[in-house]
Amino acid sequence: MPQIAIDQNYFKKSLNDYSDYKQAWVRELMQNTIDSGSSKIKVDISHDDKKVTVACENDGRPMNYEIITQKLLSIGGTTKTGSCDGGEVGGFGVASILLYMAQDGYKIESGEWVAEGEGGSYEIEKSGYHTDGTNSIVTIKSSNPERLGQEISHQFVKFASFAQWKGQIELTFEGRTRNLACSLQKGYFRNEFEFGRLYTNKAYDGLLIFRINGIPMFTKSIDYPGCAIFESTKGSLDLMTSNRDSLKYHYQWKIDDVIKRFGTNRSSVLNKSPIYEIFGNTLMGVETPSEPTEAPAPPKARESQERAPEGPAEGIKQFADAAARMLQQHPDLEELDQDDNAHYVLNRSRSSEGPLEDSIANSITANHDSRPARYTRKFMILNESGMVTPEYIRPDKMSNYCQKLLAIWTNLMCTTYRTNKASGNFAVGFCLGDALAKHVNRDGITYYLINPFEIVEQAASNSRSFKRKYHLVQDREDLIMSAVHEFIHGAMRHSYHDETFSGILTTLAGVAMKNNKEYKKCFRNV
Repeated sequence: MPQIAIDQNYFKKSLNDYSDYKQAWVRELMQNTIDSGSSKIKVDISHDDKKVTVACENDGRPMNYEIITQKLLSIGGTTKTGSCDGGEVGGFGVASILLYMAQDGYKIESGEWVAEGEGGSYEIEKSGYHTDGTNSIVTIKSSNPERLGQEISHQFVKFASFAQWKGQIELTFEGRTRNLACSLQKGYFRNEFEFGRLYTNKAYDGLLIFRINGIPMFTKSIDYPGCAIFESTKGSLDLMTSNRDSLKYHYQWKIDDVIKRFGTNRSSVLNKSPIYEIFGNTLMGVETPSEPTEAPAPPKARESQERAPEGPAEGIKQFADAAARMLQQHPDLEELDQDDNAHYVLNRSRSSEGPLEDSIANSITANHDSRPARYTRKFMILNESGMVTPEYIRPDKMSNYCQKLLAIWTNLMCTTYRTNKASGNFAVGFCLGDALAKHVNRDGITYYLINPFEIVEQAASNSRSFKRKYHLVQDREDLIMSAVHEFIHGAMRHSYHDETFSGILTTLAGVAMKNNKEYKKCFRNV
């Protein structure tokens, strides 16, 4: 009975199925080798003026005649289940096209058998010796063999850098041998999804790595100052297209949504749900005069050793630079006013007394006698860090640094309302996580939150801790522009970082510069 013939060009054209066939070739070779139970892999890359030769030797389970002919060198044939639980990554039975048939020549030595061929034609016979494991030798013709060899070598290094595997890889290229460690730990657990778990670490910036059983499938760029690892809980057959460069549609749009939310609502992907703690019952109010006064002129320089105030050009540049930093470092663009999954702790009784109220109230009264602001006890802690909320940011146990920062922040928000001729009631508090500051609309109340800490990750101990974010004098412009930034989001109801927002921020940075004397009062006694 006649059979369907496969032209040699079919195999060559199959390379077009991959976004980067060299990266995919290394991935498939390494996955096959790891799936065979290898603990040590040796790769030797050499080239002459016409071709590149890659020899890969492993100590995994050797193959018999049936596996070589009916599985490895058979399109659609496979011994793998494609199950994530089984520890094997493959299962489609098409990797042999990329690994061998689409290349210019191959030789496979495994156990007592050796197969050698080109395209879809090969010969297999007993070798007369026994190979522990499998040796694969592949030749690839190229117009620039040296460059191709470098690119393939780079892909082996990249694979090892993104993988988590207990074995050893020894890579030799142009006489130089390197031991590659596949030791990229997942990092810190962030969230769980239908088909995987999300972790973050500091190994890379702006990169998401999609892995199955620690083996990297593909990578995506993300808006995040770190590395995200999406470790699948489903196998290849359930999730992936046959070339394993991407996911099936149902899962691809979900991973695309995760990537999008890294730039628009990062907390929704980095944490299962934020934790809100709200203390007290009444709000802060800012009242503006019925006839607004003009912004005061910059004070004249004293004849003493006090430095003259900055001129307009220098001052505008400082505030403009701070405004640019705010735009770059505020990842959350949407108002947080609808979140049914959030956890709440409302009206904590211990907020009724303590150093927080006195510190802030006294500071505001002293700095703004002519335009009194009323601070009472409404106060929020929003924890999106995934860590335990430290006691020293709570009202009854607040540290000296946190008291001073909150007093400054409260004064800054009041001053920003006044200098922009706005009035209203609001509340303040702290946020913990990636954002520098936030506004939150909750139950009709606008909260302005400042983040007092950086999160420091300790790789050696696999732990995280909080570190002070601000120097309360040297970081004055950054704090002012955070207040202005959140004022635009909260009081002016402009939620997104678009061109209009940038224009408003630039304008209000100029207002802040003109009212520099008023803003300086916010930093008294620190």
